[in-house]
Amino acid sequence: MGTYNPPQAHTLASHSTKDNTMFANVQITGGGVITWNGTHLLWTTRLIAMPVEKTEFSSDGFINMDCPTSGTVVYYPEGGGTSTVACTADGIPIDAWEALYYRFVRGSASGSDRTRFCVVHYKNADWSPDDGWILLATRNGDATCESVKVAVGVTFPIAGGVYDVDAVLSDWIASTAHSHALAAGATDVTALAAELNLLDLATLTAGELLVATGAASAAWQSTGVLLDTPTIQGTVAAGTGLTLPAFTLGGTMDANSQALINVLDLDLGTESITGTFSATLTAANAGTAWLIMSKDTSDTLRPRLGLSGGVDIAVWSWVYSTHTGIVLSGALDANSQNIDNVNSILDINSAQVVGTRVVDARSDDAINSGDATTDGVIDALRDAMITHGLIAAA
Repeated sequence: MGTYNPPQAHTLASHSTKDNTMFANVQITGGGVITWNGTHLLWTTRLIAMPVEKTEFSSDGFINMDCPTSGTVVYYPEGGGTSTVACTADGIPIDAWEALYYRFVRGSASGSDRTRFCVVHYKNADWSPDDGWILLATRNGDATCESVKVAVGVTFPIAGGVYDVDAVLSDWIASTAHSHALAAGATDVTALAAELNLLDLATLTAGELLVATGAASAAWQSTGVLLDTPTIQGTVAAGTGLTLPAFTLGGTMDANSQALINVLDLDLGTESITGTFSATLTAANAGTAWLIMSKDTSDTLRPRLGLSGGVDIAVWSWVYSTHTGIVLSGALDANSQNIDNVNSILDINSAQVVGTRVVDARSDDAINSGDATTDGVIDALRDAMITHGLIAAA
């Protein structure tokens, strides 16, 4: 009978040295915020391969790989040989059908070394990977599925994107528009959900919103969108403007010290509440608190009526204005002021009291009634009428 020989124990020590490289390739994590902008790959914190065989492969048991943002890295171009490519603030450039490697030197410490990064084109016949070549990223060049795959397990569309490793939900931030379009007239929610996925966002008409039109349907709309309890925040960008239809305020509108122009009608108050205009000028700034203006014949705005503020008794000031057809409903108090340039008859209860001045040359004749007392009375009456402008000789 033959003799049974049990197999020897299979240990890492019995593996080839390339086994260490294999383990390093499948244990890469980290990267922070990883960005592919369409041409360059960038990560903000170290990519780390850990654990790797300590001492025999890495003296620290792990390998750090920080993205270079300046200098050059080794490049194996399509035509053969080697050269370099420049790193920028956007990271390392990777073209179609190229891959990014980190060439680790067995037994080295964990620190990252820019000179160990290497970009390789698949047609380069001089490239011969050996122990320590760790694959970090590769770019697919097929027109229908061009993309960049990174060793931490994320794949970017070729147009670009950002992957935040530290985010709780690993949020995607799209960097450019994508090419896929929704089927024309698509409204079914299930169909929309199937077409709108993380890596392939629909190309929509600017300004449209996805609005539910029923329990199981939705539509893209730019008009007629009804929001039950909307909250508008932020600032409308200059040049875009905001046009509102008829709407009802639910509270006081604060214009924030801005002008309200092109108002056609302004209705104040209601059937049961008095409408008010309030001028808020304070005593410390006493002066004109409210001003009504209109344009003149040269289309220049002129002040017409002003109201003072910050005082106990306000003054209305009329400028470049006249009045027609004023009917008083109470006594007129001239407040010891003059009434000038009156050129019409003054009536009391339809009886003429004062008319226009009577001009008669006889007003200057000598009074000679034959009686001194009578002459004195007549002279006094004449002086009073002349003084008050009722008569004149010329």
